[in-house]
Amino acid sequence: MNEKQLCMYAFFTDILRRESACEAARFARECGFEAAEILEGIRPGAAPLFADLFAAEQAARQMSAHGVRCACYSVSVNILSNETGQGYDVCATDALKHSADCARILGSPFLHHTLTIGYEPPAGQSPTIEDLLPALVERAGEVAAYANGMGLTVLYEPQGFYVNGLEGFSLFYEQMQARGYDVGVCGDVGNSLYVGCDPAAFMQKYAAQVRHVHLKDLRFEDGDFHRASTSASRRWDVVRDGRCITETLLGQGMVDLDACMHALGQADYQGSYALETFYWNTLSVSLKENLLRDRAYLCSRF
Repeated sequence: MNEKQLCMYAFFTDILRRESACEAARFARECGFEAAEILEGIRPGAAPLFADLFAAEQAARQMSAHGVRCACYSVSVNILSNETGQGYDVCATDALKHSADCARILGSPFLHHTLTIGYEPPAGQSPTIEDLLPALVERAGEVAAYANGMGLTVLYEPQGFYVNGLEGFSLFYEQMQARGYDVGVCGDVGNSLYVGCDPAAFMQKYAAQVRHVHLKDLRFEDGDFHRASTSASRRWDVVRDGRCITETLLGQGMVDLDACMHALGQADYQGSYALETFYWNTLSVSLKENLLRDRAYLCSRF
């Protein structure tokens, strides 16, 4: 791994939104990053990250002035939603087209977006991935055609309750490939654990199609505790078998990073590695210290 392949992901957008793209880029450079991944959240009640394309252009100029490029523009969204945004109603596909415009302006080669949100099983009588697949493919195809038209490759990751693990992800991704869209894989090394799939097995299958990587580590909570998923210092999620899982520092969890990195190496992966560890449970030290610690760990091991 070349350290120039590493990019800041976790908290970069938080700083950008709270302060400015200039401050986010300055902080990234202080931590040794020359690239960053931007994460936009599209959901009812959420203010858009960039209200218009002029705001995206300003952010692009500020990042460039500090020598930070946009390695990937990511969007967290339920693509089946017909109501998104703050103060207006617009379907998710239209919102994602705006995100594609922003990605292009920011110089990202990719538009990466989720399909559904949430890892916990839906309450009550819930549909299956087979039930949702036609609508997912139709809407994702509309977005992919738009993004491809401006030169962006669209990336998908194993994520959420439905499009996750080898089975759920393959059902969706293979249909997108069959339709001839310019798509690729965002190789997340941890998300498959939420549905009981080995992330290394996922990476081995898709390594040749990975265009961007999310690095994280996860661990299960074995003891009895009070779950506080909304706490800024302690965040837990529930996996498919009912156990609780949380993020931790790289190398301190159960993700087999060696196996994932080996699969990528076998495929001669040359893209970016984004540090997605959000350090919710390890903020006893500063964010900068955690980022520097994980950078050093990766560069010394890989």
